[in-house]
Amino acid sequence: MSTEQIADLKTLDAELAKDSMKGLWVREETLRREPTPFGKPMLWKWANIRQGLEAAGRLITTNYKGSRRAISLVHPNLSESSTHTLNMAVQLVKAGESVYSHRPKCYPRAKTHLTASAWSIGTR
Repeated sequence: MSTEQIADLKTLDAELAKDSMKGLWVREETLRREPTPFGKPMLWKWANIRQGLEAAGRLITTNYKGSRRAISLVHPNLSESSTHTLNMAVQLVKAGESVYSHRPKCYPRAKTHLTASAWSIGTR
């Protein structure tokens, strides 16, 4: 259908739907004008994260079932992420270990390294 044949929004919406598209005007009421709280703020205690990583370091190899030895920080009100738009995780790679490389889809990201005596955080 040519653009000249689309005379009203109902027709336009139907044409877009044929290609799995939807105009934002259709979901205007669901778009957030202001941030919407999804629960109480969450604080993950480093002692608990580190304890989990140390246990994982004893129990899981670096490429166990093709995944990373990492702990995702999941908000209790969400199913798999830290916020609606962010997933935070902490990974353990021990000295002498190697893991397969990957390219995250968003930059910058924070990197944390554990040495024999200290943790350090840097950005990439």
